[in-house]
Amino acid sequence: MTLARQLPELGFLNELFSLDSENGVLYWKERPLSTFESIHQGKVWITQNAGKAAGTPLPSGYIRIRIGKRQIMAHRIIFAMFNGFDPVGFEIDHIDGDRKNNSVSNLRLVTSSENKMNLGGAKKGNKSGFLNINWHSIGKKWRAEITVNGKGLYLGLFSDINDAREAVKLSREKYYGEFSSRYSA
Repeated sequence: MTLARQLPELGFLNELFSLDSENGVLYWKERPLSTFESIHQGKVWITQNAGKAAGTPLPSGYIRIRIGKRQIMAHRIIFAMFNGFDPVGFEIDHIDGDRKNNSVSNLRLVTSSENKMNLGGAKKGNKSGFLNINWHSIGKKWRAEITVNGKGLYLGLFSDINDAREAVKLSREKYYGEFSSRYSA
């Protein structure tokens, strides 16, 4: 995931949006007609948007908001408005894994590697159906492996998938700490 660019100034974001921090929703504020290219354009925009939830849901689950020519993820704006600083250089994690849930209690500042610790479940084609466990066709057993500091940590081959799941669970708890709870095998 590429790091997001710097957000517009917080003062400008506060002019554009009101924040419902409990529900994680940004609402467009009515703006002075002088901020538009024409009075007509301003009146049309205000009629169509002022007071309404900002953003468009994407197939990925994120909500994207257009500000001028820029497209910015809603969770980054919500985090910045609530916490008073731009999270540039960091990622924002949805603690419960629901990318539509932008409640401030569900957002936390993380590094890229921390965010990768709790990515979604098993990849397509994974015969086990569990993250970090796949079928080892040569050994005819379940292979368990997690990634720690960007390197694969081999946990072993297991005849019983439940043993592989337990090995992954314990290793994720040991190495990932608070990021291990979601998507454990």
